[in-house]
Amino acid sequence: MKASGLRLITTSELKKSLDEGKKITIISTLPAAEDKAFGKLPGALSAPLPKTEKELTPADKDNLLKIAGADKEKEIVLYCGFVACRRSTIGAKILVDEGYKNVTKYSAESRPGLKRVIQL
Repeated sequence: MKASGLRLITTSELKKSLDEGKKITIISTLPAAEDKAFGKLPGALSAPLPKTEKELTPADKDNLLKIAGADKEKEIVLYCGFVACRRSTIGAKILVDEGYKNVTKYSAESRPGLKRVIQL
């Protein structure tokens, strides 16, 4: 997986895009239990990924690609909710390697950042 093409979006940038009604596919890469515990972004789809690339299975990759959809030009934002989490990086690399053009990572800067987007 190559790292080129990965962009980051801040909480305020993501909120602004959502407020403007921009069409964005938001994908949580967290396991369902963590999504439930911490809350998902409004409208986010779920494509759980492992913590490391070593643990990645073909089924994980296939599920992510299915959730992302066939349109490789649409804007996709992946997140896992906190800075040290690698799940969104793994997912972003997969999508870029598969030819998706507008892939962005959202780190939420911290859990409070994620909660601000949900609450605003």
